[in-house]
Amino acid sequence: MKYMAPATLKEAEKLKDSLKKSRYLAGGTTLNWRSAPEGSPVIDLKNLPIHGIKKKGSAIEIGALTVLSDLKSSPLIPAGLKEAVGMFDALNIRNMATVGGASAGAFFISNILPVLIAYKASAAYYFNSRKNTMLLENWLKEKKGILCSILITHPKRRVYAAQDKVAAIDFPSVVTAAGFNLTSGRIKDAVLAVSGLSGKLQVLTDAAAYLNSVSAEELDFSRLNSIVQESISPSGNVKVSARVKRRFIEKQIREILDHIGRDSS
Repeated sequence: MKYMAPATLKEAEKLKDSLKKSRYLAGGTTLNWRSAPEGSPVIDLKNLPIHGIKKKGSAIEIGALTVLSDLKSSPLIPAGLKEAVGMFDALNIRNMATVGGASAGAFFISNILPVLIAYKASAAYYFNSRKNTMLLENWLKEKKGILCSILITHPKRRVYAAQDKVAAIDFPSVVTAAGFNLTSGRIKDAVLAVSGLSGKLQVLTDAAAYLNSVSAEELDFSRLNSIVQESISPSGNVKVSARVKRRFIEKQIREILDHIGRDSS
């Protein structure tokens, strides 16, 4: 296996372009997973200047190589994201997994990706020898270039997440996050995102549209759950069936609405 550790973003990009089937290495949790391909060239990003957490105007910038445990301890990170990091039960995973790896959505489930989408976070990435920025939700569709940092441009958004597992020591089966602004009891700019339904993040636009159409007091669980259930197509596996995943997300929707109710009272 070829192993390289470039010193610059430009060098890393050139290596990726020149080496077929090469893989970027950050924390290594995905590459060390049992389904990771063997023998592919590895481009270690450890020497690149994409670490740390800092304020950038009113936004919070999180370097892609920042490990999840640093999010938990930083006073800059908003509460919703800290709570999502706390969903990782294994300390060794929090100390190893990076924000970039967790945000890129390469794993079949993510505790924090739905939360970042709910915050309407942006991705700063390096592509064709220059840095660019776009909404993380849009970047995930193409995953161009090297993910350099995550920008939380709206850290004051209200964001809540819920998860369910089949077993306490297992990965979560479904993770749901909702983000919104609350003005005079009205829900504005809502986002609802789910990980784990079919191995790919789903952003539920119809459900968000319903949230945006009502006040917090007018929210109806049955109506919202019906919209969500019509929007999703979960796939089962040996651990949890599609039917159980539907029940998990139903429970999580209720938990999130309880949070909204407490916030608006």
